[in-house]
Amino acid sequence: IGVCASSIALALGIAGDDDRQPKLLDGGDQRRVEGCARETIPDEADAKHGRNVTFATMTEHIIRFDAESVRESWNRAAASFDRAVASGLDYYRLEFFGPAQVEMCGDVRGMHLIDVGCGSGYFAREMARRGARVSGIDISPGMIALAERHETEAPLGIRYWVGDAADIVSHTGATVFDMATSCMALQDMADIPAVLRAVHDVLKPRGRFVASITHPCTD
Repeated sequence: IGVCASSIALALGIAGDDDRQPKLLDGGDQRRVEGCARETIPDEADAKHGRNVTFATMTEHIIRFDAESVRESWNRAAASFDRAVASGLDYYRLEFFGPAQVEMCGDVRGMHLIDVGCGSGYFAREMARRGARVSGIDISPGMIALAERHETEAPLGIRYWVGDAADIVSHTGATVFDMATSCMALQDMADIPAVLRAVHDVLKPRGRFVASITHPCTD
């Protein structure tokens, strides 16, 4: 796996205003986090002081992060995202990490390639322009509609599917691709281990997966 960033991290946000944020409290002999489910687990240090420590299990007020919520979020953002790429506003993609990932892929002429989490087709088109036979899959119907519109306006022979990246094989069959790519998309997928297994299943023996993700320190 080629990765442009140094590590993968999932950030789970907390919904609502400051009054709904978890708060660490020290209430005399018991510390706790408000806004979360609680589980009291005394540790050795606190036991010496006769205190109980309540840990948050983060089951309340947490933003839902599953396939359906990801689909809904990207459907809402699809048009704005596509405009940013088309207008050049998303210059970091166009001038930095996009070209870096293209270089990592190397010579793709004649390869059968799938772009995982393809969005409106930016990276799929980059690969097709360089001679790959490209397919793309994205969980957002809105994104795929935009990708197909770009394909209609400037055909590159790309085939697109609406689908969960954790279930690519149901759309494509197994062991059919020489390379899989994913350009700044894995961090937005709800079940990354399942996605990686799915990518493995659709790659031919010795196939490559070239992925980039956001750095956890900046996202």
